[in-house]
Amino acid sequence: MQPSFQPYQQYTMQPAPKKRSCFTPTCGCCLGLGLLVLCPLVAMIACIGIVLRGNPDPLYSDYRADPTAAAEYDVLFDNAIAQARSDGQFNVGIEDRDFESWLNVEYRNNLTENNEGNTEDLPDWVKDMKFQTKFDNNEVTLFGTTEFSGITFNMLIISEVSINTDPVTRPTRPLNVEVSKFQVGSLNMPDSFRTEMADSIADGLSEELTQVNQRYELTSLSIEDGTMRFSGHVVR
Repeated sequence: MQPSFQPYQQYTMQPAPKKRSCFTPTCGCCLGLGLLVLCPLVAMIACIGIVLRGNPDPLYSDYRADPTAAAEYDVLFDNAIAQARSDGQFNVGIEDRDFESWLNVEYRNNLTENNEGNTEDLPDWVKDMKFQTKFDNNEVTLFGTTEFSGITFNMLIISEVSINTDPVTRPTRPLNVEVSKFQVGSLNMPDSFRTEMADSIADGLSEELTQVNQRYELTSLSIEDGTMRFSGHVVR
């Protein structure tokens, strides 16, 4: 399938201070991905004694958490826009496995920061949560895994991402996300869970965009062959 670019959509961003948002570890952390739903879900499963079967398969044979790749992703948009030449055009490409590194590193950093460096009292299933990501076919795929009471719980989320055209919400959430599949173990989650997870993913993907210290407009987006590409120009 050839990369498809969305029709031009104007998006003007107001600069926002660099500030991380994170849920507390007991309720979910790292942009709400995974633990936002897994925490109450695992508690429910443990209480009623359901053993999940038919876990979704991992995306890869390994899990990446490269601090260097994570740090590079953290400043990607700042650097691209700052280096825009006279015409102010920029094109940013995010590799899926670099984003995976950032997600895993950020998750563990948030656990440490929110517990003042002491994570010993956290449940093992919280500390052992790992993520994988894949960008292809205009979709973002997220895989998460952990163990609870000796049972492996895998989570698979497939979502379509587009540029937000709503003038009310786009300053704080430049990307729209629609979750087409949300599976935990063998369970296909209902619409209400998919909507909640879509909101969390949209916030997570938008976080780096809304922290760029310059106004700009996104003009196109494509997700193909392991890369999510944004194009746009600086507003002068």
